Amino acid sequence: CFYQYPNKLRDALNVYLVYSDNLTNLHDILRTKFGPLTRPADVLRQQEYVANFPQSDENNPLGRSGDFIGRNENLFYLLFTLYNSVMDKRPLADNRELMQLLGIADRTLGIVSMRAESFAATMRPNQFENLHHVKFVFALIHKLGQRGVSIPYVWQSLKIIKPSLQSNRDRYRMERQFREKFVGKVLNGQSILTDMESFFNDCYGYLLDVLNEPGKSIGFKRYNDLINFTTQYELIVNQNIMQNEELQKIALGLGARIGQGILSYNQNDRKTNARQGRKYIVALRKANQYVDFLEQISRLQSRFSLGIDRDLLENVNDENYGWIKQFVIISALNQINAELSPKSDKTKTNEN
Repeated sequence: CFYQYPNKLRDALNVYLVYSDNLTNLHDILRTKFGPLTRPADVLRQQEYVANFPQSDENNPLGRSGDFIGRNENLFYLLFTLYNSVMDKRPLADNRELMQLLGIADRTLGIVSMRAESFAATMRPNQFENLHHVKFVFALIHKLGQRGVSIPYVWQSLKIIKPSLQSNRDRYRMERQFREKFVGKVLNGQSILTDMESFFNDCYGYLLDVLNEPGKSIGFKRYNDLINFTTQYELIVNQNIMQNEELQKIALGLGARIGQGILSYNQNDRKTNARQGRKYIVALRKANQYVDFLEQISRLQSRFSLGIDRDLLENVNDENYGWIKQFVIISALNQINAELSPKSDKTKTNEN
């Protein structure tokens, strides 16, 4: 059993129960794989029993365990830590070799996760999930790594809070709410395209809010890594996109041209253009019908002298325009948000 109190007030508790198909397999998995992640008794006492994993925060790619306070966040942190402890300095393996290294190639592995929160004088469970496809999560982490995706950069970029709420006493939890929901979808192999579109749009609005307030910030975001994660993740879990990778690339390219078209319009100040271009992004997001989407693309083409790929026009239809539109918007905002970010953030973002 693994557990974590998200803070020293102990007003919430995350619990994780590992199970397998028989006790022998469970004992071996816990002893050889999960056991080394458990904090020893002296460390537990020193840290006031706040959490019994990981054994050490030092050199953990995802960062401090205390940065993750939600049930889903911590479950992923546990699995990602185990994956890295097994794969450390090993050459990339295929999926079968990966499962053998993890000791679960021919074994069932699942994790029941629960969360309880303070209620009167006791703790009341209010979240429960049985993650029976743990092998999928390991395979997903592995495949994303093979495709050059930096999960640590993405996870750190997913913290967000409205600037006007940054002084709220509950800021720490609020800042991680989106990431908790996002990670829950990733653990279950669900599409995150709608979530990421909303995230990029929220960042856009918040960046405009703080544009003339030097003392405020929405936090560092690696937008290139976020869009790379979204692109590769959807290719893995979304069958519609999996079968149309070329169309996905075309949509991303169109979005980038729209973003640059907005920023470069009439050779004005790029940040001023970013602010004035918001109406085009809003109109594109509101295009809830296939014909509306084509109308907005035509409007943008005319306004910013954009070249539209013939393959896009020939292959977009009522069934696929929705996800194509989302990739176009995300890619456009990837350009605009990077421009609106503080210079130091843009420098870091463009290091990749």
